[in-house]
Amino acid sequence: VYTDCNYKGLSASFKAGEYLLSQIKKSGIGDNEISAVKVPQGMTLTVYENDFLRGNYGTAKADIACLDNGDFGGKISSLAVAGEGVDTPAVVAAPTVAAPEPDAADKVKVGVYASCNYRGNAIGLDVGEYTATDLKRLGMSDNTISSVKVAKGYQVELFENDFYRGRSGTLRNEDDCLRNDNFDDTVSSLIVSRDSRATLPTFGNNTEGRTANDVVSVYLHCNYRGGSANLPVGRYNTAAMKAARIGNDTISSIKVAKGYQVTLYEGGKFDTDGVVITANDDCLDDNNLNEKVSSMVVERIGASSNSDAKLSNSSSLSIPATQQSTDGSQALVDSLTCMQDYVDKNICDAERWTIMNRRCGLKDSAELSDGYLEGHVKAGNCKAEYWNELVRRTVNVNLR
Repeated sequence: VYTDCNYKGLSASFKAGEYLLSQIKKSGIGDNEISAVKVPQGMTLTVYENDFLRGNYGTAKADIACLDNGDFGGKISSLAVAGEGVDTPAVVAAPTVAAPEPDAADKVKVGVYASCNYRGNAIGLDVGEYTATDLKRLGMSDNTISSVKVAKGYQVELFENDFYRGRSGTLRNEDDCLRNDNFDDTVSSLIVSRDSRATLPTFGNNTEGRTANDVVSVYLHCNYRGGSANLPVGRYNTAAMKAARIGNDTISSIKVAKGYQVTLYEGGKFDTDGVVITANDDCLDDNNLNEKVSSMVVERIGASSNSDAKLSNSSSLSIPATQQSTDGSQALVDSLTCMQDYVDKNICDAERWTIMNRRCGLKDSAELSDGYLEGHVKAGNCKAEYWNELVRRTVNVNLR
């Protein structure tokens, strides 16, 4: 990759793999600086507008002398390289012994096995996050996990793609064959943690669980990871957040109980534009609030009109108010509102996609023609419990 067109300026080479912004910077290339690429025959380069392989993306299978003339000129923050012809890390030989039985008193919290019925190569895992590379290093090759055992009080989140992305599922007890869950030989990364339903430690390492009055949980890292704190209805300026053992500018993800909302502010006294969140948000960078929250208001939806909130969310589709005035957004809202009728009847699925596409005008909407929403529907994600989050992501992808 090159910082200037016609393969000039600073350059760096990448082997097969996925590269976040921090890794690209280590090569000497800054954020949004790639202007030309060379792609050898048999290789595929995928570039992403945002970090962590997110946002708009495009692929190249041949050299491109100048990206500045296209959609990705000065807009590349992460990338992935795939194909044949380059060296890849050697896989460490898998052990032939069975993983120790999971025990909450031991470091082994999860045992993963290469074959169903807890057979074949196996490894034991402690609490932590494991990429495909981490699992290979420990002895479990990519896409080979077939059964899992979990110690009481713990859970394991399984992800179809590396770096905790793609289709996922959570196990809190043993599963003798992941084939039953359509996860057999498809796991590329996973996260072992305490059972989130049993205990939710706060940022201050307080291990007390959520009380009956708590309706919002905030987390130190994206994807509901790291330290967390639980909050009841109330107003929390910077001092009140500190009293709740939440540091200033530390929140990265949030969960909101049904029927409640939380308004987030960058200012410490509710003195800036507020962003209303009515459903779980796995990473606040979509709202440009990641590690920027200094005060918040937790309340029932419709219980009061918060005079301090300068932004409101009047759409039942949970579309951020900052985006509701974007050109074309009303047509998008109309299409999604039409789809919501299918969601409410629990018939939003792949079989009815063609009918929804026609009846709701999805095929005529430029914002919905990129396949993002269709992919989620056909993957079985168009359900009531996911709908607000799916709408939020669809809007963020297409209108930002």
